[in-house]
Amino acid sequence: MKRVPGDLGRELIRTCRRLGFRTGKALVVVLLVLLSIDTLSSGLLRLLEDGGGFLADQWGYTAALIAAVLVLIGVWIYLIYHEIPPSMHATDEENPQPRRVLILLLSAHPNPNNLVNDLAKGGVRPLNSSTDLGLVNDALSNWRMPLEAIRAHLPKLERVVVIYSSGTHGSCKQFPVFRQLVESLLDGADRQVTVEGLDTHSTEMAHGCDFEDVSAVWRAIESVWNGLIKTRGLRLRERDVLVDITGGTKKASVAAALFTQAQGRRCQYVRVDKAVGARISVIDIEYDHEDR
Repeated sequence: MKRVPGDLGRELIRTCRRLGFRTGKALVVVLLVLLSIDTLSSGLLRLLEDGGGFLADQWGYTAALIAAVLVLIGVWIYLIYHEIPPSMHATDEENPQPRRVLILLLSAHPNPNNLVNDLAKGGVRPLNSSTDLGLVNDALSNWRMPLEAIRAHLPKLERVVVIYSSGTHGSCKQFPVFRQLVESLLDGADRQVTVEGLDTHSTEMAHGCDFEDVSAVWRAIESVWNGLIKTRGLRLRERDVLVDITGGTKKASVAAALFTQAQGRRCQYVRVDKAVGARISVIDIEYDHEDR
């Protein structure tokens, strides 16, 4: 018998079980389908090599071919009428392995003026994996979370891409300060980290995107993601990139999380607890987890 890829058998069993068949019945259906595929492919090969004359002489073989076709058509029709959407699975990994690239949603800071100078006096430079940003929590305000995200991945981090909000009160105008802040904190650190803005990957959104527009946030993240993955010099795989969904509005976070449900993508959330400090979680939303 010709070898059938194992993935096909597993997919058939999974589909049958989702349709309500028990394992025994599922195995019978799978065997019938695989035998039908094998019989049909062998028959087609023989037709190409010998022509159709053998069909009239070998009634048993002809009957087997007809049965194989009927089985496959029957299974196909059954699956169409009993189609079930793919199942989903989510995992939450704390203290994740460091990644090479972070995509951040940046909220507007309430008072970014003199922030770089204030932190220079806070004793948190150079930033490293053991730095306690809680010492300057009040000055950092809502920018502590993206800095905690960066700190957690410093052992491997190479690039940070910031998606900022548009408008008069958006974080777009504050991005130069944020970049200066990160570069200042990393001055003297072991790693060189490139900090880019949304404008590096999207001329359309060079001045930011509306964090209340789910579609705009999605397009912004998609532009950055595709730009990173397709840049030959970076040689990035999807698992090397994380989307941090901590910043921005709730709508922006939802859009970012939904973007990462595709296979191979992951999102990250930072929670700051006064008692234990920052806690980093990587969330993996995926389809049909049991088959991976």
